[in-house]
Amino acid sequence: MRRIGILTFHRAVNYGAVLQAYALSAVLQEHLEEGVVQIIDYRCKYIEDAYKPWTPLNGNKIVAIVRAIIKYRIKRIKRQRFDHFLSTSLPLTKQAYCRENIADANAVFDTFITGSDQVFNLRQSGQDLSYLLDFASNSKKLYSYAASVGRVSKYLENESEYLQQFKRFEQVSFRERMPQTEQNDGFYGGWRVDIDPTLLMKREKWLQLATASKHKDPYILIYTMQRPKKLIRFAKELSARTGLKLLYLDDSYVRHIGIEHIRGQSLEEFLGYFAYATYILTTSFHGTVFSLQFRKKFYVELDKTTNRNERVEHLLRILGLLDRAIDQEGTIDTDQEIQWDEIDARIEEKRQESMKYVKNIISENGKLLRT
Repeated sequence: MRRIGILTFHRAVNYGAVLQAYALSAVLQEHLEEGVVQIIDYRCKYIEDAYKPWTPLNGNKIVAIVRAIIKYRIKRIKRQRFDHFLSTSLPLTKQAYCRENIADANAVFDTFITGSDQVFNLRQSGQDLSYLLDFASNSKKLYSYAASVGRVSKYLENESEYLQQFKRFEQVSFRERMPQTEQNDGFYGGWRVDIDPTLLMKREKWLQLATASKHKDPYILIYTMQRPKKLIRFAKELSARTGLKLLYLDDSYVRHIGIEHIRGQSLEEFLGYFAYATYILTTSFHGTVFSLQFRKKFYVELDKTTNRNERVEHLLRILGLLDRAIDQEGTIDTDQEIQWDEIDARIEEKRQESMKYVKNIISENGKLLRT
C-alpha cells in the first residue's frame, strides 16, 4: 500500500497556502486506489514565529501598542479558525514533526511530495532544507508539485546547492517556468510547470466546502494581499455605477469610508464570500483563482514595481484575460464580458496536463511521463 507524505506550508495563516494544501491532498487521495495520502504536520520554527498573534513593537510606542492590540485579537481568532480547519479538514499526521525529528517520517512514508507554495524559497522558511526533502532516505521516491523558488534571481545565486537536492528527485515540478542555465543543462528536460492545486481541484468541490455568505444583498468583494494603489478608488467608482455595496476581506486596522471590512473569517467563509460575490476586485493570485473557479466578473490590480504579481500576470496571459488587469491610470472597460466556456476549456486543458503527472506519482510502479 502506497503511503504518500506531503510537505508544504500548511500551518501558515494564509488562505491560499492552506487551501492549496487541502486541494493537493484531496486530489491525490481521490485518485490513489490503494494507499494513504497525508500532510506531514511539520512545524517550521521560522514560519511558526512569523504567524504568532503578538508581534514586536516598532516605531511610535503608543501607536504601535494600539495597533498590536487590535491585530492581536484578529490574529488570535484567525489562528483558532485555521487550527480548526487543519484538525477537521486536512489529513494531517498524528505525529508533529520539526527539523530535529523529520527524518522519522522515513519510517512512515515511501513517497514524499514537496509543494505547492514557495517551499523552494529558503528565505520564506528560514533556510529550512526539510522542504527540499534533504531528510529523505535514498530508498524513497521524491517529487515536487508546482513548487516555487520565489524570486528566480535569488534561486540562480544558489543554483548549485538547489541542483544537488533536485538530483535526488524523480521529477521536479515548478509553479513557474525556470530558466535553462549551463548548470542545469541536461537536467532541465526533467523539469515541468504545473498549475496551482487550487486550480487542480474542480469548481464543484470548492462549492461543497464554501459556506453561504451572510450578506443577502449583492456585493462587490475586495481581497488584497498587499496594500492596493488604485483598487479602492476603482472599487468605489464601480460601486457608484452599479449600486452594489463594497465588502473588503482585510485583517489590517485601516478603514475606508463606504466600505464594510470583514476580518478573521474562516476558510469556509472565505470561499463563500467569493462564491456569492457579484464582482471581485483583487491583487492576489488565489483571489484571481477563486474568481475563475466561481466564474465571477473580476478585475486585478497589477503592481509593476514588484514581482509579487508575476504569477497573476502569467495566469491571466495563458488564459487570454489580460484585459481584466486595471491599467496604470486605474481604469478599465467594465463592460467587457468574459467568455467562460473558452476560459473553462483552457483551464481544463492545463488541469489535464497536470493530472497526468499526478497519476504518474501515484501509479504503482512510479513510472513518469516526461513532458
